[in-house]
Amino acid sequence: MRKIFGVLGMLLAVPVTGLGGTPEAGDGFVPAFDALVASGDFQSDLKFDDSSAELDVSRYLLAGFLHKPVPIGGDWRFLSALDAGVTTLDFSDAPAGFAMGDEDLYRTALHGLIYGKPADGRWLVAGWGRANLATDFEEVDGDDVYFDVAAGAGYLLTDEFMLGLGAAGLRLGNDGMFVGGPFFYWKPSGEIDVSLMGALFNAIWHPCDDWALALRVRPSGGSWNIDDAGLSRQVDLRSFSARLHVERRLWQELWLSVGVGYSFANELELRTTGGGELFKDDLGGGLSTSVALRLRRW
Repeated sequence: MRKIFGVLGMLLAVPVTGLGGTPEAGDGFVPAFDALVASGDFQSDLKFDDSSAELDVSRYLLAGFLHKPVPIGGDWRFLSALDAGVTTLDFSDAPAGFAMGDEDLYRTALHGLIYGKPADGRWLVAGWGRANLATDFEEVDGDDVYFDVAAGAGYLLTDEFMLGLGAAGLRLGNDGMFVGGPFFYWKPSGEIDVSLMGALFNAIWHPCDDWALALRVRPSGGSWNIDDAGLSRQVDLRSFSARLHVERRLWQELWLSVGVGYSFANELELRTTGGGELFKDDLGGGLSTSVALRLRRW
């Protein structure tokens, strides 16, 4: 169940990891995403349940849309995006013969998003696809490439509340899986936004134009192919973070976001490319921090 909820957040409204966004009020709700994000987040002192080892995780991400929405007929629009990131796994106090050593894991992804609003203005429909290269760059081949696709539809029940449903096929071409789940977006006032997009929860308060406070709960981690002594292996890291963020406008649409909170529901798995389990263990919770520069609009 944790594995399923950990990937639901990619459905519909948050198709690009790090490019936060929710539908915005106005012309029947349309997607609103950050145009560019540079971020780092960190989890420290995660203790394995069945081992003396501990794990520190650092993630660095640069993600951005490649252009403004492009009309493709009627009310339909197209967006593409690119993101690149590195995740470092730093182990300490690992016993002899531990399954893994320190790793630098890289992922680059190209995204495409199509969304539209039918003429009645109450529906928002979207489809998303992503091609991923996830690797340690020791040896790059077909095992390092996988694909994700998703589709969803939301209905504007009132002028302040949207409810919808999405479904996705994830890691296609590499031990793929299919999931589905609900989402909602609620704007009770001009200063408050609340949304649940699969496993991503956001509650944001804007006390004034230049400041914001946000509670964000979201999955993190990822899946990468590594080469270990000439053997192809798959690393899956699953994690959740609940953080309180303080955000400040620096200049025009450029914002600084600093978050601190708790990492939980952590799990590390090492398996063969055929799906055979080599190592799997849960990890305890730990401190979770983040810092990001977010460009809201081009």
